[in-house]
Amino acid sequence: YVLAPPPRYPWEGDSNPLLQSLSRFLIRVKPAPHRYAMLKPFQRAPHLQSEFCSACHKVSLSEPFDNYRWFRGFDTWDEYQDSGVSGFSARSFYQPAHPMECADCHMPMVASQDFGNIAGFVHSHRFPAANTALPTVKGCPEQLAITRKFLQGTVTVDLFAAGDPNATVMQAPMESAPITVRPGHKLRVDLVVRTRGVGHAFPSGTTDAVETWTEFKATDARGRIIFWSGFTRPDGTVDPTAHFFHTVLVDQHGNKIDKRNAWQRRATVYNEAIPPGAAKVVRYRMDIPKDAKLPLTLEAHLWYRKFDSYFNRFSFDGHVDTRDPQALTRYDKGWDDRPWRIDGDKHPDIAAVAISSARVQLGPGAHNQAPPWPLWQRYNDYGIGMLLATDYRLADWAWEAVTKLNPGDADGYVNRARAALGEGSDAEARQWLERALKLDPTFYKAHYFMGLVDKNAGRYEDAARELESVAARFPEDRVVHNVLGRLYLLLGQYDQAIAHYHRVLDIDPQDMTAHQGLMLSYDGKGDDRMAREHEARFLRFRPEETETQYNEPYLLAHPHENVEAQPIHEHISGDWQHAGH
Repeated sequence: YVLAPPPRYPWEGDSNPLLQSLSRFLIRVKPAPHRYAMLKPFQRAPHLQSEFCSACHKVSLSEPFDNYRWFRGFDTWDEYQDSGVSGFSARSFYQPAHPMECADCHMPMVASQDFGNIAGFVHSHRFPAANTALPTVKGCPEQLAITRKFLQGTVTVDLFAAGDPNATVMQAPMESAPITVRPGHKLRVDLVVRTRGVGHAFPSGTTDAVETWTEFKATDARGRIIFWSGFTRPDGTVDPTAHFFHTVLVDQHGNKIDKRNAWQRRATVYNEAIPPGAAKVVRYRMDIPKDAKLPLTLEAHLWYRKFDSYFNRFSFDGHVDTRDPQALTRYDKGWDDRPWRIDGDKHPDIAAVAISSARVQLGPGAHNQAPPWPLWQRYNDYGIGMLLATDYRLADWAWEAVTKLNPGDADGYVNRARAALGEGSDAEARQWLERALKLDPTFYKAHYFMGLVDKNAGRYEDAARELESVAARFPEDRVVHNVLGRLYLLLGQYDQAIAHYHRVLDIDPQDMTAHQGLMLSYDGKGDDRMAREHEARFLRFRPEETETQYNEPYLLAHPHENVEAQPIHEHISGDWQHAGH
């Protein structure tokens, strides 16, 4: 990339309105220089338009930056490439009717009478996304309104299941299931949070600096609050016991990376983001008071804020506390032990956006309306969330319901196979995949997972045939090529293995698995030079196995984060009574 100012037209940027008008006129009558500077040939190729976005949305940090080692910063591009929205992935839970490019969402068509419009429309160059902080700080209310509108509905919440916390399965859907609510007893509520049409994870990008959380509140018929998780304090900070969708990073001394000091990152405590076309389940457990009057009203909201409240206040009102001269740091080291003070009120009020909401009543006298999504899809989303939480039993329970509600769809049986594979039951997985292939003999997802079952059984030739058929239809699926490379490596067919691994590197040159496979494949061929070359890259890109030692001090000091770091956990009510509410 050559970064340089493009050729300027006469009077471009002039403060005189007349000269500005003349400059724009020249662009219209002689656009070639502008087009040459702003629209390179590869940007006009449909299959490369989104790859252009990857230049800034696939980030890594390395030794010259952090004096440590290479590590992945964030990777919105790979999230998109690995999603159903891109059309590249054979393994996504949902496959849209048509693939979409990044610009389809982030450069939508808007009405315009500008020269060159297409039937009265042009692509918006506002690039609506998720940055609510910049238009707030810069005083751009129109951009802020567009950003807020863009965010709303991209992720939905569904109060789906509830029941006795000790029950084997929950009861669903919550708005119509005969859920017993008894004052003086406990109740568990499962909230499904699902991405819809988002071509990457949510949140994405620098997820350590955003604040995305679920709020869940229960009130009785008198309006008395009996449970509240995820409330916002009067000073704008969020209940620390809430469920957050973000990433927590720490430095070498276990201090949280919360000042955009990424060069001091040494470990990831957890990354709680929702994959594209997928869902997460947030579990709540409440005690219903003995004197509670039914019905109970349950409300859930998904909130988003860029940036989080601490970083916002730190940026404008943060100061090093010089009263403790012993607490020093060097920026070329892997920690920052300095004490910081947050004082003053210079920081702007960056309001949180309510992305979606849900409401359900439980008990005698309840009045409910079902959400607009098909019931089979709601069960499917619940199963996805449970699978991602490694609760394979509840995932299979949900997907069994999907196969009954939608018996002609092979996807439900494929998903039951996913749960069986998670449990280590290959025989059961094969049974469900055979059911799926009976419904649709060409269903690519069924062939992909059947290939995994055959691979686990040592039937490498059968597995390769299954997966080659998938790779022919999804040639950009890196995971499929990596599995094929492994299969041919196990078969001793090193040239075929090398071809598939290099296909992965065409897509992602930093793929650790492909470099490891090439190291082993070239070793098998006796090519020591190439084996050592890929061994060096494998060692460079693989995660540092000792990094988890830096998590322990942070988790011991932050019990709520320790809970969040567990795949399966429940939220109890935060201390809302003493937070000014």
